[in-house]
Amino acid sequence: MPALLTKVGSVKAGGALMSAERVQASRARAIQTGEVDVLYLFARAIEWRRGSDDAGWELMGALASSERGTRMLAEALLEAIG
Repeated sequence: MPALLTKVGSVKAGGALMSAERVQASRARAIQTGEVDVLYLFARAIEWRRGSDDAGWELMGALASSERGTRMLAEALLEAIG
């Protein structure tokens, strides 16, 4: 299972809080379809920029997604923030 799908909780993005329910729904959809919620990836990119190693690893895990769009977004976020 990709690192992206291993944690349950809330993700802060730009001062807003992404609910645990939204995070869980994003993970469930990723498991079923291979597609990850764009807002979830963006929120994790923000967390990575703020110093969260876990968030960076989740973005790296998204690079291995079966969904081309997810891989492209993860790559773009890692390049833009890294």
